[in-house]
This record gives sequence, structure tokens and C-alpha cells, in this order.
Amino acid sequence: MPDTSTQASLLAYQIGLRSWLDSQGVAAQVESIALQGRWDLGETGLLEFTERTFTWYRYATDLDGDAYQGSFTLTPGALTNSGFILDHGEDAPIYSVFLHYTNDRVGGSDHDADRWGLFTVEFSGPDEVYIRNHTTNSHLHGVRMGSD
Repeated sequence: MPDTSTQASLLAYQIGLRSWLDSQGVAAQVESIALQGRWDLGETGLLEFTERTFTWYRYATDLDGDAYQGSFTLTPGALTNSGFILDHGEDAPIYSVFLHYTNDRVGGSDHDADRWGLFTVEFSGPDEVYIRNHTTNSHLHGVRMGSD
């Protein structure tokens, strides 16, 4: 059964962000190209983003093991304690990533999922990100795999 309170609060966040973006003359839809690829999260696994889907592997060395999968929407900007922002400087854009988890793979078995999540992703250069997982209020550091 979907968590409707989480879904409602994420929808309110998304509506607020899109309204603010509109007031700033910024397009709410952006290409996900900046996020595409594999991101090594160290001990917290590996995140892989395609054009509109994601997979969060529990272990970077076991891509057949436990994982969460689903679709996502990438929106510029994020809500901070001081309001909505687009970046922390020229080379540090911030995005809100709205996640819809549709599959959990645990112990070798796939299970349907229907839950929502939100990441705030701040780029620190093209191959390094800081991620805040709003669902767990945790912070992750990601480095793009395959970069020089």
C-alpha cells in the first residue's frame, strides 16, 4: 500500500518548487544528462541513472544483488532553510530528484514497490555529487564511475 502522506508532502514540495521556478522564469523540466551514469556511493552502494530510470544497488560490487529500482523526474533547484535556490555558485547546480520506486530486489527475489522519495543533488564539478536523501534524512557522497 503506498504511503500517501509521503506522496502528498512530495507533491506539495514539487508544486512549490515549480511555482517558484515559474516566478523566476526557469524551465521546470531539464534533461537528465548531467545525472546519467553510475555513481559510486562508497559503503552505501552505487546509483545508476539512465534517461528516466534509476537503480540503487546495495553493493557496488554486486549488481545482481539487492537493489531498488524505479523512475525519476529531475527538476532544477531545491528548498533550503532560506528558501528555494538554484545553486551554490556557478559550478554547483542543485537539483531535486523525485523518485518513484517500482521494484525492490531483495535476497534474489524481485518485489513490486510503490513508494516515493526525494533526493536533493548538488554537483561539485561534473563528476562529484552530494546527495541528501529526504526520506531517511541522510547524506551521501557520489563520484561518477569511469571518470578520469
